[in-house]
Amino acid sequence: MLVLKHYFLSEIERFQKERTVLSVMNDLTEEQVLAMDDRELLEIYNECIKEKLITG
Repeated sequence: MLVLKHYFLSEIERFQKERTVLSVMNDLTEEQVLAMDDRELLEIYNECIKEKLITG
């Protein structure tokens, strides 16, 4: 069975996740982050959270 997930972030959720990604991922520019769709942003955000937990 095929299961599809839809990612729709509210404006506030997206802004918070963008800020987190930009603070952790120094190699990404703000323009690159703003150009991401919600799915891409969530994937990178989850990587950032893992990295913060490991190094923090």
